[in-house]
Amino acid sequence: MSKQPRDVGDTKALAKALEPPALGISETAFRNRVIELAEVLGSKTCFVRKSLNGRGGTWQTSTSVVGWPDLTIYGRGGVLFVELKTEKGEPSDKQVECLGDLERAGAETHIWRPSDWPQIVDRLSNV
Repeated sequence: MSKQPRDVGDTKALAKALEPPALGISETAFRNRVIELAEVLGSKTCFVRKSLNGRGGTWQTSTSVVGWPDLTIYGRGGVLFVELKTEKGEPSDKQVECLGDLERAGAETHIWRPSDWPQIVDRLSNV
């Protein structure tokens, strides 16, 4: 059973943030929706910026840890490390390894897709 979301004050912003995303949404747009929901519910977020490198157009992140999760969400109810994927996207071996390392260190980790929206809303209502 989920708890009621905390008093967020702006019911229009909450209603908008609770709307499920389209399943075909891009990872960047999905990230923005998760951040919007987390912040409306009172949590803070930090995300890893991705950019194309000049060599072959491969994605690189601006962290020193290969595979570091896309999003860190923190609030009164804990800290979450979240890897975000589209419906068809799969985490890389390095991402799975990093999430496993974080779990072994006692962290709560998730791999979230747009179809996980009800579970995302439930979890973020309690961070």
